[in-house]
This record gives sequence, C-alpha cells and structure tokens, in this order.
Amino acid sequence: MSNEYKVDEHQFLTFRVAEMTKFLLAICIVLIVPACGGGGGSSSSSTSTTSTFTSSGSSGSYTTCSATNITTSTTCSTTSGTISYLSSGIWKFTRTGSTASNYLLAYDGGSSQVVLIIDTNDSGGYGYGHYVGSTQTAIDSSGSLGSYYFSGNNGEAGTVTPTSTSYSSSYKLAGTSYTGSGSLTYNSPWNGFVTVTPTSGGGTQTAVIAGTGLYALRSNVANSIYYSVGMKTSN
Repeated sequence: MSNEYKVDEHQFLTFRVAEMTKFLLAICIVLIVPACGGGGGSSSSSTSTTSTFTSSGSSGSYTTCSATNITTSTTCSTTSGTISYLSSGIWKFTRTGSTASNYLLAYDGGSSQVVLIIDTNDSGGYGYGHYVGSTQTAIDSSGSLGSYYFSGNNGEAGTVTPTSTSYSSSYKLAGTSYTGSGSLTYNSPWNGFVTVTPTSGGGTQTAVIAGTGLYALRSNVANSIYYSVGMKTSN
C-alpha cells in the first residue's frame, strides 16, 4: 500500500513511500521554513521527492525532483540518498555525497493522514531547516473548515477562520490589535496545498494542511522570512 504526503518548507517537496504495518513509508509535499533554510533551503522553487523502501520497511532509498510534483513527473531526479528507520516513529536520511544526518518524525494525524516533522542538517545540499507535512490528499473545502489559533515568527498571534474561497483573521502584534483577510485557492499549486493571497501586504503565501488540526504557512515573497503555524480550535 502506498500513500502520498504533503509537508512544509521554504520550497515545495513531495516524496513517495510505502506504508507497511506500523512503519511509515510514502509521497509528501514540502514547504521549507525560510528563516532556517541554507543551501537548497534558500530557494523558493518547487521541489518533489520520491522515496522507495525495502520490503522490510526498515530501510531504503529516496530521490528528489526540483520544481515538479512527483505524482506527475515520476522520472525526475535531482538528489538521492538512503533512509532508515530508527525507533518510535523516527527516521534518518542521508543525501548521496554527504555524511550529514537528517531526521524525520512521523505520527498519526487522523483522517488517514500521517504528519511528518523533518529536520535537515545538510549545509552542502538541503541546508539547515525544518519541514511540516502530511499525507498528500486533495482538500475538500465544501464543508465547515473551523477556526485556528496561529502564531507567526514575527511575534504575531491570533485566530484565523477560512471559508471555501477566503479567510478572515484577528491577531495582535507588539500589543496592537489587527485584522486581516484574503482569498484562498485550495489544492494549489498541488493537492493538499493552499495558495493564500492577502488583501493587503503584497505577494502570496502557501499553506499546507497537516492531518485534522494543524497547518503551516510561509511567504512566497523573495527573501521573506515570514512563516506561521496554526492549531484548529473548532469545527
């Protein structure tokens, strides 16, 4: 059985694994957190990654594909490496040509989605940064989407309520209250992502919905370091 996953970093990433018993093996999409990126993490281009594992579910290999969704370009290969299962939902992976160890934590996010938290420590390739991801599935925006608490790396904190086409937010920054709004385009640029266009501020943002109660978002503006994470408060 194979699954697809989506993840969050300053660039987009997808990787395919196979799911065997308790071991996570899948396809994910990623957004790299801009404040942490180095090497490959400083780019704002799209990236997809494919991982293929041995039948034991304990080790295997992976490949990455820059600027393309792996589900539509299965032959693209930008980097490759090895990956192995450690314990308690933790995996270690190493890029070919590097000795740096990178790690990911996988857990059940509900709604048949596995949530991934990935830490990269590869100065010559993936850079220093983290990803937040989940199983790659198309987002159904027809029902109630609930509300989320969120916090940004610029110090803002508040609540945001999405609809099928837009969002509204209320937050505080440096003790001052603000409101925000904008449009949402679901399953853009790929399934599982959301393109966010604020009414003011310029540029766009990309968010990923992880499991049933998390999201991660970052700015698409060049050299921007803004990102935020949110937790669902109500349906």
